[in-house]
Amino acid sequence: MSFVIIVVSDNHGRPENLRQVLARHQDEANFFIHCGDSEFNVRDELMQPFISVRGNNDFGFDYENNQTLSLGDFGDIFITHGHMNGAHLGSKTLAKNIRKIANPNVNIVCYGHTHKVEISKDGDILVINPGSLNYPRDSKIPTYIKLEVTATSYEIHVLEASNGQPMKHLVIDK
Repeated sequence: MSFVIIVVSDNHGRPENLRQVLARHQDEANFFIHCGDSEFNVRDELMQPFISVRGNNDFGFDYENNQTLSLGDFGDIFITHGHMNGAHLGSKTLAKNIRKIANPNVNIVCYGHTHKVEISKDGDILVINPGSLNYPRDSKIPTYIKLEVTATSYEIHVLEASNGQPMKHLVIDK
């Protein structure tokens, strides 16, 4: 058994790439995660497939600041935008801060805010930032992540937002 999870962030009110990602993965994904700054109302039809959190630009919407997604025996995913958890200070600081507020079953943290792809492991926690669907700061190519979680590993695909073409592929043991 495995889970396929699509992780996006920071589309900042632009729906095109968000729609394309949903259409591209609707038949294979178990979950869709949005790490904030969608700038869409939580009740918007486009946001319904997503487990979403509030970003620093999601003013007046009813998003939670953080969410936890349980994958049962595979552990939990902590979802945050990161602006209130030290994302700008790097993944080690973010992981340290999340450990203080998350349940002990969390083994994956998904965050946004920096608009930069990040994949790192801090102890037993995998830290993932999918970059930005529209405004990347680490390249000129908007990105998102397809995460495959198995009992023994994480398979991570960094994909180009507009067409789903692979940009990077990693397998990390649990």
